[in-house]
Amino acid sequence: MKLTEASKDLNTLLSERLSWNDAYLSDSFGPAIETKILGTLRQAHKNDRQLKIAVGGALETFEPRVEQYVGAFWSVEEAAVRAAGQGTKMQVNFVGPLDENSCQGCRDAVENSPHDINDAPLPGEQECLGRCRHALQIIE
Repeated sequence: MKLTEASKDLNTLLSERLSWNDAYLSDSFGPAIETKILGTLRQAHKNDRQLKIAVGGALETFEPRVEQYVGAFWSVEEAAVRAAGQGTKMQVNFVGPLDENSCQGCRDAVENSPHDINDAPLPGEQECLGRCRHALQIIE
């Protein structure tokens, strides 16, 4: 069976992930930024420079959430690779850097490659969550 023949469930996966994305942006991330910025704007500031510094500082507090969001959205592609390969008996490598920024789950997944595509670990589902810098690589 070819990878393209096994991709019948991809539309469902993509639809679920896009719905999650919409809910996250609309119900969580967007309102949190709005609340933080409005709270900063409602405070008294000595001058425009202080206001800009305060708003910049408020926005910087969202950096970890932005990284996690990007990583979560990246994991959609990796989940699609695994979903498309279900039942094909293909093998994949969990690839990416092994450095001080790699969590133990990613280290184990890289070191234990190759994996059967049916139960390959997914980037973004390890301890690092959305900060994963790894991918599934199909072995041909």
